[in-house]
Amino acid sequence: FFPSSQLCSETLLPIPVWQKGYDSLGVRFVDCPHCQKQHDRDINAAINIRNEGLRLWALGTSASALGGDVRPKS
Repeated sequence: FFPSSQLCSETLLPIPVWQKGYDSLGVRFVDCPHCQKQHDRDINAAINIRNEGLRLWALGTSASALGGDVRPKS
């Protein structure tokens, strides 16, 4: 789980989505109380997902199979 639409993409602080009905998918814009900006919900989430992916890639972490044979034997 990664709360991509619940974090401000500029400050990385939580946006209180439970207030003002932000948790409804019909709400397209959210106001961040930290940076005082209005964010498009989808663009904000996309920026956060991209940044998290780049962060994980830079750390060199990935999902991998551990133990056993990953490929079937010929």
